Amino acid sequence: MRAGQVAESDGIEPIARKVAQECCGLPLAIVVVGRALRSYEDASAWEDALSQLKQSVPLNMEEVEEKLFKPLELSYQNLKTAELKQLFLYCCLFREDYNISEDEVTRYAVGENLLSNLSTLEDVRGRVHFLLQKLKLSCLVLDSKKAGCVKLHDVVRDVAVYIGFKDNNHFLVKAGLGLIDWPKYENLADCKRISLSNNFLQEIPEKPNCSKLVLLLLNMNPITSVPINFFENMVTLNVLDFSSTEITSLPSSLTCLKRLGTLRLDRCKRLNDINVVGELKTLIILSLQQCKGISALPETVDGLVKLKLLDLSNCTLLQIPRNLIPKLTQLEELYLRGYNVTEALFVEIASLKRLVRVELYVKDAQDFSLKVIPSNAFKNLCHFIIYNELDWFTMASAYQRKLFIKQASQSVIIWGMPFLRGTEDLMLDSCQCNLTDLTPLENMSCFANLKSLTLTNNHQIQCLLRSTNGTPSNAFGELVKVNILNMEKLDQICHGHLPDLSLRKLRTLVLKRCRNLVDIFPRDLLQRVHSSLVELLLEGCPGSGILLNFEGLGHDSVFFPKLQTIRLSQISDVISFCTGVVPPGSLHNLTTFEVVNCEKLSYLFSPTLDATHSRLLPSDTFKKLKHLKIMGCPCLKHVFLPSTANELQSLERLEIKNNDSMETIIAEEEGCDLEKGAFPMLNRLLFIKLPVLCCFFKGEPAKTLDWPSLEYIHLGDCSKLAGLPIGRESAQKLKKVHVVRPDDVDWFTTLKWEDDTIKSRFDIIQSIDEVE
Repeated sequence: MRAGQVAESDGIEPIARKVAQECCGLPLAIVVVGRALRSYEDASAWEDALSQLKQSVPLNMEEVEEKLFKPLELSYQNLKTAELKQLFLYCCLFREDYNISEDEVTRYAVGENLLSNLSTLEDVRGRVHFLLQKLKLSCLVLDSKKAGCVKLHDVVRDVAVYIGFKDNNHFLVKAGLGLIDWPKYENLADCKRISLSNNFLQEIPEKPNCSKLVLLLLNMNPITSVPINFFENMVTLNVLDFSSTEITSLPSSLTCLKRLGTLRLDRCKRLNDINVVGELKTLIILSLQQCKGISALPETVDGLVKLKLLDLSNCTLLQIPRNLIPKLTQLEELYLRGYNVTEALFVEIASLKRLVRVELYVKDAQDFSLKVIPSNAFKNLCHFIIYNELDWFTMASAYQRKLFIKQASQSVIIWGMPFLRGTEDLMLDSCQCNLTDLTPLENMSCFANLKSLTLTNNHQIQCLLRSTNGTPSNAFGELVKVNILNMEKLDQICHGHLPDLSLRKLRTLVLKRCRNLVDIFPRDLLQRVHSSLVELLLEGCPGSGILLNFEGLGHDSVFFPKLQTIRLSQISDVISFCTGVVPPGSLHNLTTFEVVNCEKLSYLFSPTLDATHSRLLPSDTFKKLKHLKIMGCPCLKHVFLPSTANELQSLERLEIKNNDSMETIIAEEEGCDLEKGAFPMLNRLLFIKLPVLCCFFKGEPAKTLDWPSLEYIHLGDCSKLAGLPIGRESAQKLKKVHVVRPDDVDWFTTLKWEDDTIKSRFDIIQSIDEVE
C-alpha cells in the first residue's frame, strides 16, 4: 500500500494488510486508500477505515471519495442507457464474491418488469445476457469461472452499493454481512430494494413500513417463521425471495401483494403449506426447487393465468393435480428436474403451446406409448433436458438441447422425435430398439443439430453410419464430440464411403472398450477429422499395428494442426504410434501425450530415417509438448532419440512407469547427440518400476544436462540405473529427491556422479505417492 512507514509499524501493519485485502487487488483502490490513511498513526483510525470498507460504504475521507469512488461512479454515469445502469446496480444485491447467475438476474428482472417492452421470458434472457456483456466491456463486471455467471470486483460492488443507496435509487444492501437482527434504518419507508440475503437472521419484524418496496431478498437466512402481518405495508412488492430459509408456512398477509411477479421459495425444505400461493394472481415466476416438505401443489394454482415460469425441480413428494398444468396456458418455462414425470403428466405438458424451455425427468420413458403426444408438440422449444436416469442431470453440458435416455425402446424413438430432431447433446445407453447403426435416424433428420453424441452399452450397433447413395452428404456434419463406450460389435465408425460433409467439425473423439474395433483410423476417416480434432482418447480397443499411418498422404497437407491431447490406454495390438513421413507442421499443438498399458508397443514413432535418409518426423513436431506419460508398455526399450529430445523445449513433466524392458530413456542416434540444454522447461521427472533401466542416455555419466527448471524427482525400483545426468551446476532448483521404498534410499547413495559432493545437495524423502 502507498501508506509509507506508517503501514509497517507494529500496531498498524496487520490492520493495513486487512485493509489491502478489502481492496481485493484493485490497484487504484490500494493506492488511493493507502495514501488517504498514511497520515494516521493511530491504529483506531485504520480500524475504523477497515470497518467502513467491510460495510461497503465509502470511507469518510475526501481523498477516497474523490479519487476512488468518484471515478468508478463516473464509469457508471457514462453507461448509455437506464437499463444498463439498473442492471449494474442489480448486481450489487448479492454478497461479495458471488457468482451472479444470468438466470437469477432474469427471474428478478421479470418480476418487477425491469426490462420493459419485452413480451417473452426468452427475450428478457437475451437482453440480460446482452447487457451483462456490455457491462463486461465497460469493465464494471467480470467473467466468472462458473458458466452463465458474472462477478463484481469487491471494490466495484462497494461503489454500486454506494450509488444504489444514495440519490433516488433507494437500495439498502446488507447481503453477507453477518447480520443477526433486522437493520435499524430510519428511512426504511423510502427503500425500493432491500437485500438482506446470506445473513443470520432468525426473526423478522411485524408489519415493517416498506410502502415503496418493489424487491425484497431474505434468502439464505435461518428465518423460522414470518409474522402474519409482515406484508401488510408492502403492497407495491414485485419480487420476493425466501429461498434457503427455515420457514414452514406462508403468512396470510402475502395476499396483500397484488403486484407480486416473482416468488422464490427454493430449498425451503421445512415448508409444507403454500395454499396462499394460489391467491397471487399476478405471479409470473414461481420457483419451489427442492421444497421436499410440500406434498401437493394447491389446485388454486390453476388460477395463476399470468404464470410464465414454474420450477418444481426435486420436489420429490409433490403431487401435481391432474389437468392443472394445461390450464397454465401462458407457461413458457417448466422445470421438473428430479421429479418423476409420468406419461399422463407428459401428455399434459405437451399441450402447452407457448413452452420454450423444459427440463424433465422421465423415469419410465421406455414404457410410454408410441403416440403419447401429437406430432406438433414441443415445436417451439429452444432449450430442453429430457433424461430418465436420476443422476444424469449432473452430466448436462453447456448445450441448450439435451436428450439422455437409457434402454431406449422403439416407443422412445417415436414419441421422442421432436427432441431427437432438435437435440444438440444425445446420450443413448443400452438401447432396446435393435439398431445396428444410426443411419435410419439420420435419414429422418434426427441429427441436424447434433453436436455431442454418447453411445454406451449398445451391443447391437456395428457403426455410427452405414453410408449408401441415399445417405445425406452432411450426415453428422455438426458433430463436435463423440463418446463411444462398451460397444462390443462396433467395428468401424463408418461403413462405406464417408459422406462429403460428415464429421468435418469433430474436435473430441473418445473410444473406450470397443473390443471389435481394429482399424481405428481408416484412411478416409483420418483425412476427414484430422484438421479439426483437438482431443483423442482411446482405451481398450485392439487397434492395428500402427495407429496413425501417414504413408502416401503426401507432404502438402498439415495433419492434426489442432490436436492438443492424445491418451492411449490398453490398445493391445498397436506396435507404433505412427508410421510414414509426417508432413511438416503436423502435430505442432500437441501438449499432452499419454500411453498406458499398450502391451505390444515397441516404439512410439517409426524409425527416424527412411530409405532416402530423410527425417520422418520434421523438426519441431513436438515443440509444444508439455506432459508425457509412458506406463505399462513392456516391449518399449527407449522413449526418445536425441533428435526428438532436443526439440522438446516445452516439456514440463516426464513420467515413465512400469516398463519392464526400458533400457534407456534416450537411445543412440547416428549423427546426433543429446544437447546439454535439452529439456529446459522440465520441472517434474518420475521414473518408477523400470527394473532394467541402466542409463538416462548412452554416454552417461560423463555427460550432464543443465535442468534449469527441474524441481521434483521421484524414483523407485530402478536398481540398475547407475547415475543421473546432473552436474555441479545442474538443477539448481532441485532440493529434494523422492524415492518410493526404503531400499531405494540405499540405492540412491550408490549412484555415480561427476562430483561426489553433488548428492549431498539433496534431501532424500521416502514417499510412495507423488507429492504435489
